[in-house]
Amino acid sequence: MPNNERLEFLGDAVLELCISEMLYKRFQEADEGVLTRSRAKIVRESTLYEVAKRIGMGEYLLMSQGEEASGGRDKPSILSDALEAVIGAIFLDSSLENAKSFIYKFFDIEKVLEDANNKDYKTYLQEYVQEKRLGEIRYDVIETSGPVHKLVFTMQVRIANKPYGIGKGHTKAEAGQNAAKETIDMLKSLHSKQTED
Repeated sequence: MPNNERLEFLGDAVLELCISEMLYKRFQEADEGVLTRSRAKIVRESTLYEVAKRIGMGEYLLMSQGEEASGGRDKPSILSDALEAVIGAIFLDSSLENAKSFIYKFFDIEKVLEDANNKDYKTYLQEYVQEKRLGEIRYDVIETSGPVHKLVFTMQVRIANKPYGIGKGHTKAEAGQNAAKETIDMLKSLHSKQTED
């Protein structure tokens, strides 16, 4: 059975082009670095997965029984790739303008950028720890639970080998972000108490 890999390749390029054009026109004062980072936040797997879930992409995929049994219809990598293939197919079957219309309709660009900026807690924590010279940061998986297709990871932050915040998520990246957020709150609370004393 043929697969969608060639269409994924094309759709990825079309998506990047359309998002690049939109960012170029919307943020006229931004330099190349800002535009590149913004584009990366929009075209990453987690964003594509959310869009694919929202439009029910998983229901329409042909896959092996084994893949389906292991939760393939809800896997971020499969759904994000399938969405790229659809974008490629729209481009081939119709036009760049129609592919662009599809992208602009289903990708909430402003929300993606806002969420990405607000949720990059690991970067913020890294900068905070370096500034305060608190020591080396480590993220440890302390528990994995749930069925294979819906695993929940629990991670804990350790700074200079001392335990700090704990976070959960369906991916290690999500769990790490949540653990970093809790750690930031803990450190700010400690700093506030020390200032008061």
